[in-house]
Amino acid sequence: MELNYDEGRGDKKAVETLSEEDHTLLLEWLLEREWEKWDRQLEEDVAQGRLRFLLEEAKEEKERGDLIWVWIGTHEEYERMLKSRG
Repeated sequence: MELNYDEGRGDKKAVETLSEEDHTLLLEWLLEREWEKWDRQLEEDVAQGRLRFLLEEAKEEKERGDLIWVWIGTHEEYERMLKSRG
């Protein structure tokens, strides 16, 4: 799939006319780029100590007994975890 986007040249129309398969590939590629960008920013924020306040808040909530357990993962992973606990 070759795509050089320039709205002035009508490339928007080219995107709109992609096959379903190419549309899916383009979307997956764009989403992967966004997640990589997000990961780099998160790593930088952690390295710079910008998220330290979250750890402090969690420690305070734990000490008060207010810490709420939150599942971060897929529904399937959650179901497997529950089954493994019996």
